[in-house]
Amino acid sequence: MSANCFSAPCPDLASGVPANVKELLRERRFALLVGARSTSITGNSLGRIALTFGILSIPGATVRSVALILIVQTISQIALVLFGGVLADRFPRARLMVAADLVSALAYTFLTVATALALPVPLLALGAVPAGAATAVFAPAMSGLLPECVPPGALQSANAVMQVTRRGADLLGTALGGVLVALVDAPAVLALNAVSFVASAGLTAAMRLGRDSRARAAGVLADLRDGWRDFTALRWVWSTVAAFSVATAALSLGQSALGPALAQARWDGARSWSLVLAAEAIGMICGGGLSARIRFRYPLRTGVLFSIGLALPMAALGTGAPLWLTVLAALFAGVCTDIFGVLWTTTLQREVPADSLSRISSYDWLGSMALAPLGLALAGPLTSALGTEAATLVCAAAVVLTSAAALLVRDTWRLTGPQPAP
Repeated sequence: MSANCFSAPCPDLASGVPANVKELLRERRFALLVGARSTSITGNSLGRIALTFGILSIPGATVRSVALILIVQTISQIALVLFGGVLADRFPRARLMVAADLVSALAYTFLTVATALALPVPLLALGAVPAGAATAVFAPAMSGLLPECVPPGALQSANAVMQVTRRGADLLGTALGGVLVALVDAPAVLALNAVSFVASAGLTAAMRLGRDSRARAAGVLADLRDGWRDFTALRWVWSTVAAFSVATAALSLGQSALGPALAQARWDGARSWSLVLAAEAIGMICGGGLSARIRFRYPLRTGVLFSIGLALPMAALGTGAPLWLTVLAALFAGVCTDIFGVLWTTTLQREVPADSLSRISSYDWLGSMALAPLGLALAGPLTSALGTEAATLVCAAAVVLTSAAALLVRDTWRLTGPQPAP
């Protein structure tokens, strides 16, 4: 670990937390926010599985039908996330999150009825549009709201708690989803997802944040223009977002297509691949937990260096490593994923002015999503030209090279975090 510190003081694993996590959870607003997120993420993980099986139960539906719904939802997110950032910098963020949760509840209520009645798949896509739009508003608002709920010195610990909550809730929902769909049926589980969004909206509303009127006289297009100007003015922000847009596309291709194909060819398919994914998820939880206790003098530099570890599972798959080594690589990659995520989010919240934080976060979200479909589209051409193993190594190399490119920016290398008092 000391090799990543680069300059004193190195992290103190025993007492490096400026605000103890238990004390942080005693903050009423933060505790309610954690409860809201864990509730909605658990429900959404249930709903993801239920929606897939609900669609497949409709006569004539296929895997392409599932892909259509997911594509529609993703496109609506991509199309509206910048406007979500504008709204979150203009109006009270907690109220926007409540509204987004309620829209999601309505969307999943519609999907519940649609799957129960076995309506045609194109009609189901109507429910995916507001679900994606709600996420486009919710995500930038959430990024901007957290600093309003905790003391400035507790930001990294708060982000780490949110990451652990997110991963744990996702694991719980995923584990329960298949069981519940088998015990009851897909529409009933989709209804639980809708209820989870209502509960999340209630918990967020109970935070009772003070009136925060940031509405501007300028129009939405002017705010978009100003947000782009602020985004491009911060070289460390736009260069990191651009680099990880490419890395996300490579990871999406490796995890969604190439990895499962290699697991099927070498091992026993889904069972082995589930071990790899489970190891990565456990690593993410561990990475979030470590981030609550570790402090670095150069958090952004360290986070980007950790991101190189995301390439390890694909490197293992591409070189024919045994299953146990691939699982270990996935575990370490999961740790790296959430250490980078916590350090990146915390740096944004500390360095970006509050009145433009959500807009800049929306560009970050856009960068994370925009090239992922392109990565999946390259699966066929790459494997045809290079073979599955070589294509996987290309994805690993893309992650390493984009991380290295982000480190070439001087501000990324030199940006410091708050230092402990002597």
